Amino acid sequence: MTVFNDALWFNGFDSTTGQNQLYKLGNDGSVTKWTDIGNNLSPIPVSTAAQDPDSTPLSTFDNALWFSANNPNSGNELYKLGADGSFTLWKDINPGLGGSFPHDWALLA
Repeated sequence: MTVFNDALWFNGFDSTTGQNQLYKLGNDGSVTKWTDIGNNLSPIPVSTAAQDPDSTPLSTFDNALWFSANNPNSGNELYKLGADGSFTLWKDINPGLGGSFPHDWALLA
């Protein structure tokens, strides 16, 4: 869970697709599934480090939301949600179905 672009972002399970999806909680209390990412993309479950030392949080950097997600065509890779609502596979680090499983990222100054 993280705050980005004036909303609280988190992932949750969608029972209709059988996958995790990205959701946002707006200032007005509304919860919206971020459907722009499509039904074939499943954000990797996020938990606190106390619950799971291998957790991969949603992170904000350079006016964007960064997270790891699974796509059947590229496996687990790094994705970016821009402040303008644009959504991109930032980099297919390990091309193919295997994925790169990005995690434990940190901002270095």
